[in-house]
Amino acid sequence: MLINHVPLALLAGGAVASPLTLAPRTCYPNENDKQLCYRPPNGDPQGVDIKDVQFIATYLRNYGAQTRAGRLFNMAAKDTSGCGEWQVYAHGTAQAVAKHIDPSVDTSVLFADIATTIDGGANATPAQQAAALIGCGTDGGSLGVAVNASNPAYSGSTYPKGYVTKGIVVKIDVDEYKLHVSGKVKPWWPTNITDLNGYYFDEDGGHFCSATNLGVTASIRRIERRPNGSTLAPKDERIASIIICPSAFSNPRAPNNYRDASNNIVLPGKSLGDCLPKSATLLHETFHAIFGEVMLAGPAEKYDIADVINLSALKSQKNIENYVFFIAHMYLLFGQANAKNPQDPVSVPKNWDFKVTGTRGKKTYGAVNIIP
Repeated sequence: MLINHVPLALLAGGAVASPLTLAPRTCYPNENDKQLCYRPPNGDPQGVDIKDVQFIATYLRNYGAQTRAGRLFNMAAKDTSGCGEWQVYAHGTAQAVAKHIDPSVDTSVLFADIATTIDGGANATPAQQAAALIGCGTDGGSLGVAVNASNPAYSGSTYPKGYVTKGIVVKIDVDEYKLHVSGKVKPWWPTNITDLNGYYFDEDGGHFCSATNLGVTASIRRIERRPNGSTLAPKDERIASIIICPSAFSNPRAPNNYRDASNNIVLPGKSLGDCLPKSATLLHETFHAIFGEVMLAGPAEKYDIADVINLSALKSQKNIENYVFFIAHMYLLFGQANAKNPQDPVSVPKNWDFKVTGTRGKKTYGAVNIIP
C-alpha cells in the first residue's frame, strides 16, 4: 500500500482566499454526490467536534456573502488531476476539503452552497441537517455540493465562462495540521537523515493499521506557505517510511519463515497466497519505497492471488504482489535444506512447485507436487 502525505507544514490559520493544495489523493468510486459517512466499512470515524463543523459552515457562509453576487469557489480540471483536494477551511478538530472528482469539467460553486452542503442551510430543519455532512455527526464524511441552481450568481456575468456546477464533493475530516484528534499522535522523526519533520495521518483520519492492513509505505514532503497564501514545495524532496502493522507479525495463518512454510504449511493444492511468510509484508513495502509511483497503488493494486493471475502483462509488471509471489515460488522451489542446522529459518527442507489451477474466475496458484 502506497500513500503520499504532507508534513506538519509552516501553515497558520484557515484562509480560504488561496486554498491549500493537499497531498496527491486517490479517486474512489464511492465518493460521489451522495452522502458518505466515514463509518465501517466505508472509512474510519474521524472524531471531529460538531461545533467545529458548524463553525466552518457558518464561516464559509459569511465569507461568501461578503460580495454582492456571492463569492465563487473554482476548481479547474488542469489544476486538480487525479481527484485533487483543496482545503477550503479548517477550525479546531475539523477541516472542510473540496475534492474534484470529474476531470472532464471545470467547476465553480458558491461558498454559500458549500456551507449548505456542510450544515443543511442557515435555518436547516432536522431533516436537512441529517442529509448534510453535519448529519454524519462526529464521524465526518463526503457529499456532493448542494447547488442552489436558481441563484442568479450561476447565470450572471461573474460566473466563469465554460465552468459548471458539478464535479466537486465536500469532505469533512481531520485537519492534517492539528493534533487535537489524539494525544497519542507521535511525530515522524528522521534524526540526521534530513531536516524534514512532520506527522503522518491516514487519508480517512484513522491510523494506518486499522482494519486488516498489514503495512504501508508513506512519503512525506516539505510544504511551506508563501506570504500571499499560496503554497510552495521548495525542494523536490520526498522521504519514504515503511510502517509495518502489528497484524503482519501476529497473523496465525502466516508462517514465520520459509522453513515453516515448506514443512508445515504447503500441501498439494494449497494456494501460494496462503504460503507467504510474515516477512512478505516488508518485502512488498520495500518495493513501494524503492520504486514509488512507478508501481500500481490504491484501488489499481492487486493482492489476492486470483486477481494477480488475471492481470494483463503490462499491469503485472507494475503490480508489486506479482514479484512477491514470484520470489516466494522461487524460494520454495529452489531453496536448500541446512543439514547442519535444520532449525535455520532460511532452510527449505522440502521443495514445492506451483501452477495455475481452476477455471476462469476461480483460478488459483496451487502447490502440485514435492520436487525430489
